[in-house]
Amino acid sequence: MNQESKPLDLHEVCREQRACGYDNDLHLRSRDVQTIATRVRGIQAISAVLLVDDSLDCTLGAHLRYGLVGAIHALAADIDADFEQANEAVMREHTK
Repeated sequence: MNQESKPLDLHEVCREQRACGYDNDLHLRSRDVQTIATRVRGIQAISAVLLVDDSLDCTLGAHLRYGLVGAIHALAADIDADFEQANEAVMREHTK
């Protein structure tokens, strides 16, 4: 597989970032940042448990594994909602 590298297109990168809807700086309160950081640490901890499951003498049951994966999904969705809420607040300020 001898594929040539495509040169970096900064204009395309900018377009992709704008397509995500985050065009402006977000202003987060310290308590919001603390909440997001706590959720990220939770995702990291759960991921670590799932990763070491194979190397442990005992294994996690299917229900526990699915529960942990569900918890990661819920934490990530909460983080996404926090960012969306902050972005909407910035957008409201720009439309005033």
